[in-house]
Amino acid sequence: MKILKRIFSIVVVLLIVMVGLYRLAVLTERKDSQFKYKPFYQQKENFDVLFMGSSHVINGIFPMELWRDYGIVSYNFGGHANSLAISYWQMVNAFDYTTPRLVVIDCYSLSGQLKFFEDDKSYTHLSLDAIPLSINKVRAVRDLLDNKNQREFLFDFDIYHNRWKGLGKGDFVVSA
Repeated sequence: MKILKRIFSIVVVLLIVMVGLYRLAVLTERKDSQFKYKPFYQQKENFDVLFMGSSHVINGIFPMELWRDYGIVSYNFGGHANSLAISYWQMVNAFDYTTPRLVVIDCYSLSGQLKFFEDDKSYTHLSLDAIPLSINKVRAVRDLLDNKNQREFLFDFDIYHNRWKGLGKGDFVVSA
């Protein structure tokens, strides 16, 4: 009986630590990726069209206009400096949540050989951070990044844990 009580206590402590670390990770993460992509992952209905690509897509395609003018339900996955490889993996992950009738991919970076913009990984974080942890996200990170950079894209706390001075009021708002 004493051993069962000890095992139960250890499990409870580990659970409290895990929940605490998760909440700290949510608190310290940059919210721009969640702001841009979380509505997609929370949507219950299918999308008719998904748009993938670079800043050309962000600035050139407006899903609300397509909805207002033609009744087309679409989502804009465009990201600053998105490579074709990042667009591909965003699409693969999006297929876990919707079955669109059409996917439009910006091929601007087709001639480029980089999988992501190495000088500034914040663009890649913007595109990948909001994707919920899944087998496809792990596959994407393993394909796009070398071993030393993979952990920060799978476990955001690894990169954002020192963002305490940058926290604002919005970071403490609990979103559903």
